[in-house]
Amino acid sequence: MLKGILIGDPVSQSLSHITHNAVLKHLSYPAIYEKICVPKEKIKEAILELKACKLRWLAVTMPLKNLIIPHLDYLRDRAHKLQTVNTILVEGDQWIGENCDGIGAMNALEKEVPVKGKRLLVAGAGATARAIAYEAKLRGASVFIWNRTLIRAESMCSDLKIECVYELTNEYDILINATSVGLSSDKTCIPSEVLKGIGVVMDVVYVPFETTLLKTAKALGCKTISGIEMFFELSAIQLELALNPPLKRDDLILIMRKSLEESQSRISLQ
Repeated sequence: MLKGILIGDPVSQSLSHITHNAVLKHLSYPAIYEKICVPKEKIKEAILELKACKLRWLAVTMPLKNLIIPHLDYLRDRAHKLQTVNTILVEGDQWIGENCDGIGAMNALEKEVPVKGKRLLVAGAGATARAIAYEAKLRGASVFIWNRTLIRAESMCSDLKIECVYELTNEYDILINATSVGLSSDKTCIPSEVLKGIGVVMDVVYVPFETTLLKTAKALGCKTISGIEMFFELSAIQLELALNPPLKRDDLILIMRKSLEESQSRISLQ
């Protein structure tokens, strides 16, 4: 049986084993989706083992999005420009790298508000932030980057030809937290006073669905978008690339959304 696999460290927080297997079941597709924790120190050994499996695709999360590249046979244009990968398509003996992070984030955001002409601040300077900033710029936003580690922000801004900011203010239409701060915790790296006056606040973190950042932003009157919406969008794109399913993207998202609702209902009854 073919497999799709998520690799990274950690992977325990991911809900993709629920959503993706629900889609595979709906399609009667002969494959299963699994999660495998791969620490960065073990990437070479893991790749050797994975290449011996019958894989259709892999999803890649931190800290492997950059480290995986030397082990791939080819990078599609977007992944090549970003030098980060979140999707690997297996075609014969070829491993092909792609990146859907930015597209997924912007698709989720633009279901609520167009980004063209907007001042958009991305908090973070990792692989996910890089992909989001790149895609937002392509779609016509004026993009700004802030990061706690300044040198990383400056390097990314130089690469993408966007502006680096050195102090957080509320002079933006949209703010996206593209850091992992808030993952399974009540922490946030964005002070509440910065959120006042910002129209839309999005968090890429989706565990919990409503992070402390989003709760605070909502209380201050901001429109908020959970990271689960980005997850649905980018997952649907990955499934389209891997399976070419006979369903529209919104139908794939509906299946995934329902699978999480059902899973949560089962947990609440236990």
